[in-house]
Amino acid sequence: MKKRLLILFLLICAAPSVWGQKWAVETNVLDWANFATANFEVSRRINRYSAAVAGIRYNPWKFRDSSGSSHQNRALGVNIGVRFWPWHIYSGWWFAVKAQAEEYSRGGIFKMSELHEGYALGASLSAGYALMVGDHWNLSFGIGGWVGYTDRTVYKCPDCGRKLSEYKGPFLLPDNETKVGVTYVF
Repeated sequence: MKKRLLILFLLICAAPSVWGQKWAVETNVLDWANFATANFEVSRRINRYSAAVAGIRYNPWKFRDSSGSSHQNRALGVNIGVRFWPWHIYSGWWFAVKAQAEEYSRGGIFKMSELHEGYALGASLSAGYALMVGDHWNLSFGIGGWVGYTDRTVYKCPDCGRKLSEYKGPFLLPDNETKVGVTYVF
């Protein structure tokens, strides 16, 4: 799957400019600052006011500090949906609706000694603003939330493997759309 996504990304980047701002590739700077979580979103213009979007987040990293404790915010997530602009596509205010899935393993962050592992499936609703800074470049700011179902196990610490609890049920969390994004529109 990683190979196919890389090929798709390279094809989009190598596409001819005749498409006239029908495609956009975006990355969330805040996600990169979050334990170097790689993330990309590709959108395709549907009409003057909307675009189909698909994205991926990936973080395989596990860090150890000087005391030997591990810290991680590992994740593999995908999303697909639609983004709407009331004024004109790729500029100004926008609203998005998406379906999302994520597998995660988080622990040892900000004095959280527990490890949370599991997966989440759900839908998100978000809003933001795309500021045009050049002919093909935008800065995008957004905030959102997602709701859905999660199946997770909580362990006492990231390394010990001692199970504390399990949870299967609904959740409400901030969305991955909470961002400061850099967008290349072509």
